[in-house]
Amino acid sequence: MQFLEKAPVGAVEDTLEETIRKARCQAREQMHLTMSRVRRRMIAGMKANKLTLERLFGQFDKDRDGTLSLKEFNRALRRDLKLSRSDASAKDVAAVFALLDEDGTGSIDIDELKSLIRPPGSGKDSPTRG
Repeated sequence: MQFLEKAPVGAVEDTLEETIRKARCQAREQMHLTMSRVRRRMIAGMKANKLTLERLFGQFDKDRDGTLSLKEFNRALRRDLKLSRSDASAKDVAAVFALLDEDGTGSIDIDELKSLIRPPGSGKDSPTRG
């Protein structure tokens, strides 16, 4: 508390802004790392099973409604693709799911999942074909 009592208001605001900036940067880096881990697991699963992304998606879609719920997505990552909790926490998986759910429906369709495998700007050299 002595720091706050002696520091000018502007210095405290600068320190707070820097702390917030660093926290945001770390959060972005963590999300990027988690997305990369999920992407690698998905691609490895496609290659190991010689499946297209569409076929892999079909295996994950347990209720056959054409979309993946958070529960189906989590189960696919944990059970089928062996993504460990040290690679991605439950909160990380939920954040990836939310990012992929571009239309905000609470589920991921095949096109939204393709954005994980083929990030924007990656071109045609994507492993969506098996």
